[in-house]
Amino acid sequence: MWGSRLLLAAVLSSAAVASAAADQSWFHGRHGRGAADWCGPQAAARLDGMLTMTEAVLRPTAGQRAAWEAFAAAAKTARAELETVCGAAHSLPDKLAATAAALDKVRPALDALYGVLDGEQRQWLDGMGQRRRG
Repeated sequence: MWGSRLLLAAVLSSAAVASAAADQSWFHGRHGRGAADWCGPQAAARLDGMLTMTEAVLRPTAGQRAAWEAFAAAAKTARAELETVCGAAHSLPDKLAATAAALDKVRPALDALYGVLDGEQRQWLDGMGQRRRG
């Protein structure tokens, strides 16, 4: 389940941390495209891309479709809510609190999805962290 937690954390927590670092040019330069993209105009598109890629790899069955749709909808709602704390006007504790609240909202949908996935699908999600670091 490590990978599914990583997916959830990547989708949601990046917005809080990135918005704190958005004004730091060193952060953007050392981390490729920059985590600040999670709070910018491309944030929704980046999430859509992550969800599209994950769905293409998982290939949810008809029996898994409702759980997948619920997870995707929860992730999109949480990302939109996190957008409200983007920018320098909010403190890092506020951003982290918003991230924790978003995680709490998405977690039930993630658990439901993970519960209906087969072993191969779970293995792919569980390996996400290793592939991204490798």
